[in-house]
Amino acid sequence: MSASEPLAFPLVMGLAVLLLVGYLLRTLFVSFNLPGPVGVLLSGWLCAKLGLMQTEILGGRDHFQECAFFLVLLTAGFEISHNIPQTKEVILGFVPFFCEFVLA
Repeated sequence: MSASEPLAFPLVMGLAVLLLVGYLLRTLFVSFNLPGPVGVLLSGWLCAKLGLMQTEILGGRDHFQECAFFLVLLTAGFEISHNIPQTKEVILGFVPFFCEFVLA
């Protein structure tokens, strides 16, 4: 079995392995004062490259990404205060938008 072929075990076991590896790498990153979500992203990449993801998980990856993006936007939305934004905040908000608009 090559590294590109997915392993043959139940879907629930594949999700459990993915979540466990993600949790362990997140904990490792946080213990070194690094951002935890980077460890979770790295775990997804590693599991995909090592063939630890089933075909069903890879097929539903787009749906998982949409849900994760929604949750990130939701949590970011709850952290925004409704005070009058300062110049620094406006600049930090428009720079990524402008770069995306110009480069797309």
